[in-house]
Amino acid sequence: MTESCLLEVLVPTFNRPEAAIRAIESVLSVDDPRIRVRCNSNGIEPTLEHFCSQHPNVYFDNFDVNLGPQANVHKLVSEATGKFVMLLSDEDSLDTAGSKQLLDFLEESRADCQVVSCSVYDTEDARYCYN
Repeated sequence: MTESCLLEVLVPTFNRPEAAIRAIESVLSVDDPRIRVRCNSNGIEPTLEHFCSQHPNVYFDNFDVNLGPQANVHKLVSEATGKFVMLLSDEDSLDTAGSKQLLDFLEESRADCQVVSCSVYDTEDARYCYN
């Protein structure tokens, strides 16, 4: 997976293959060729590796030993080939309701656009949080 895509969703994980699979499945449910997933684990995870190998738009890699969350995120970001990247925690999921609009927005963004801010909906407080 070396060719570029519009949005590459990066999923760092460690020792939570079921959670990572749910997060990845939420991205796969978008079903748009402009988006793909790159997942890296801080350890060997056969279940997650097998799941990812079944999906051509999902790339999986891992460290042999736990190098910590910073190294995991750094590896994902440094190896990403998407025009835009999104970090998605393995315990979160992508809300697909607005995914087509987001992808269209990214595709139509100016060539010099380097940062796009998104919000997170907090169901407990029933509000969006912006960073």
